[in-house]
Amino acid sequence: MVPSNLTVSCYKISEEIIRSRPWEETLIVGYRELKLFDEPFPTWDQILSGDPESPRLPKESWRKYMQPGEFALHFKHFQTSQPIGAEGELLAQPNGYCRVFDSVEEANEHGSGVCHQHPVVVCVIYDSSGKLVKRIYNRKKVTWFAILMWIGILFWLGILTLAGLALAASAYFVVAFLLGVKNPTNLTLPGYVWVIILMAALALGSYGFWTRIKWKAKRRVDKLQAAISPEERKYFAQLNTLYGSTEPAERERFLKISEVFREKVRRTLRTNKK
Repeated sequence: MVPSNLTVSCYKISEEIIRSRPWEETLIVGYRELKLFDEPFPTWDQILSGDPESPRLPKESWRKYMQPGEFALHFKHFQTSQPIGAEGELLAQPNGYCRVFDSVEEANEHGSGVCHQHPVVVCVIYDSSGKLVKRIYNRKKVTWFAILMWIGILFWLGILTLAGLALAASAYFVVAFLLGVKNPTNLTLPGYVWVIILMAALALGSYGFWTRIKWKAKRRVDKLQAAISPEERKYFAQLNTLYGSTEPAERERFLKISEVFREKVRRTLRTNKK
């Protein structure tokens, strides 16, 4: 049976059996769903063209439909914290929703079941005033993701340090050769000096990696600029004057030119990859 205190409103009413822990008694939970936003979001074209008539980014409106003593369960992606569906599906931002329960126990039980079935979801419980009550997540999934992330960070730090050591060692042997040092490998240094050397090697490797990225980016920019003819450059320059225009026809022209420009960039970069 559905609990007698199930809140009935104009919003969607749902009943659900949660079996997040097989050894515990099955709990029948009733909830209603609320949209996170009432007002529309500006479209991508409105943002891109700088449309002065586009709506502002709306604020969350779910709290004004909450009753004292109710608790809202929000669903967020465990990596990005962006709103997602209760089954882990991606949602356009205006379509985000939360589920409202009569007690924090019901919200907690429901959230535990969702996180158990869909590990990418983090459930966040808020009270009717918007105060954070509890975060629920799949501890195994999140912990494993954190471990892999730190392994990746340490791996690349190690690679950069080894690269820096290789550069520093090469420079050392070159200098030793020029100075006529007979046995450059016979070197005894205190521990703190080696720490300084490792830190310097990491900094040197990081600088080399950053320099390589900067060089590759500059090459791509130079090739893109070389691929744009003077006539195309003049055509694309219209974007600077059309942006933010109040005239619908000019905004349409802005979007058309910007699409041509993006296609030009895509083709040029695709050609360079080949």
